[in-house]
Amino acid sequence: RLEGKIMDTENKPLAEAEIQLKNLGTNQIVTVKSNKKGEFGFRAILAGKFLLTATKEGYMAHSTEIELEPGTAPRININLAKELSPEQKNEKEAIASFQKGIELANEKKFDEAIVAFRTSTELKPDFGEAYINLGLLLFQQTQDEEAEKALLKALELKPDETKIKATLGSLYFEKGRTLLEADKIDEALEPLKTSYSYNPGYSYTSYLLGYAY
Repeated sequence: RLEGKIMDTENKPLAEAEIQLKNLGTNQIVTVKSNKKGEFGFRAILAGKFLLTATKEGYMAHSTEIELEPGTAPRININLAKELSPEQKNEKEAIASFQKGIELANEKKFDEAIVAFRTSTELKPDFGEAYINLGLLLFQQTQDEEAEKALLKALELKPDETKIKATLGSLYFEKGRTLLEADKIDEALEPLKTSYSYNPGYSYTSYLLGYAY
C-alpha cells in the first residue's frame, strides 16, 4: 500500500492531480487522482522499485523514485510548483545563458561567450548586464560596430554605469584615431568629441581633439 498527499508550495491541498506509479521492473503503470484534500492512495502494490509522477494542469510535474519493502505502507507528500509564465521561462533561460557566457569568457572562449550573451539579450531585452558584457567582448574582439550597438543599449538601460561610458569613450577614441591616421581630420572630429563626452578624463582624447582643431 502507498498513500500520500499532493500540495502546492504553500502546503495547500491540490485536488484532481494525476498520480502515476510505474513499476520499474515490469513497466506496469497504475494511475489515480487526488481527492479534495489532495490525498491519494494505491492499494495491493507489490514490493519493488517504482517511479512516482504527479501532474496537474498549471503546475510543474514532479517525479521521484521510491522502493517499496514488503509489509510497509509508506506515505509520501509532494509539493507541486506552479508553471512558469513565458516571461519567467525566458528570464530563467536568459540568466542561465548569461552565466554560461561568463564561464566561457573566463575560459577565453570569446566567440562562444559572445553567442551566449547575445542569446541572453534576445531572451530578455532589458538585461543590462548582458548588453554590457556583450559590448565589452565585441570591443575586445574589434567588432566595433556591433560593440557600439550593444553598449548604447546597455547605457540606455543603465545610464549611471561608468564602465559603459568608459568603454564607449575608448571605442569612439579608436574611431577618431583611425580616421586621423588616414588624414581624415574632419571626419575624426565627431567621434573624438563623442569620446570626450563619455570620458572627459581621458587625456589622449583631449590631445587628439586639439590636434584635429
